[in-house]
Amino acid sequence: MKIHGVHMISLAAELDRRQLATELLASLPWHTTLHDAQDARTPDGLEATTAQFKMGNGTDADVPAGYRPKWRGPLAPGEIGCLASHISVWNVIAASGADEMHLVLEDDVTLPDVPGLVDFFSGLGSDWSPLPELIYLGYERFEPESKPWHWPAVAATGHVAMRLASQIKRSLRSDIRNQLLARRYPRTATRAVVEPNRTMARQHGLQEAGLHDGTWAYAISTRGAHKLAQLAEPMCLRSDELINVAVAMGVITAFTPSRKFAIPRSDLASTLFAARAFRSYTP
Repeated sequence: MKIHGVHMISLAAELDRRQLATELLASLPWHTTLHDAQDARTPDGLEATTAQFKMGNGTDADVPAGYRPKWRGPLAPGEIGCLASHISVWNVIAASGADEMHLVLEDDVTLPDVPGLVDFFSGLGSDWSPLPELIYLGYERFEPESKPWHWPAVAATGHVAMRLASQIKRSLRSDIRNQLLARRYPRTATRAVVEPNRTMARQHGLQEAGLHDGTWAYAISTRGAHKLAQLAEPMCLRSDELINVAVAMGVITAFTPSRKFAIPRSDLASTLFAARAFRSYTP
């Protein structure tokens, strides 16, 4: 699978991160572009970002019925800047014309095995039609190995309960909680009749992605970037939550390989929150 470009989102004000980002890009064999991140951490930066992108008003009308973000309340300034940065890159990719595959990286990522990453994409071949809309290269939480043995029973019970409830309350018929239950964990790509590239995914050992945290590294097609950019505004979700909603609703088809090619650097503090200590990253 050909990679047409690598897009690194980097905070210009963070010189150490910028230097590491530049060094990482230099190690990659593809065409690379360094994008200045939307820095919303200062009052002036927040005002400039919110003037450029449409913001949600914090009501349930901004998100699909039944979806509740993991952390309630308005987006933090760092989360606003992060999502705005990804939207900007999606718009650049979407404007590139023909459907192509691109990599998107955040500047606190490390790629421990660049040759392995190159071999991974080479091994996917060139016969994909259409291209996968998104392939995670690293993510956090909801790893396949953590799927509890009783999860199918939980999902089935929730599905039945939602169907019964929707018969009583008509508004629940458009609720996405069933999709969230069904797609929580990665699964074998089996629905080849519905989506032809699921057959290719299964042949190459890819799983259909579940609901994952982390947007520090992923491959995305022109078509996938266009879909996410259209869904992203008004901004009311973190970038990873936005992708989760798109996956759960069937807006995009996302895959994940059997290994993680990208991990967050442990020597850089998060710019979303005061510390990265709350995370439960599994390598």
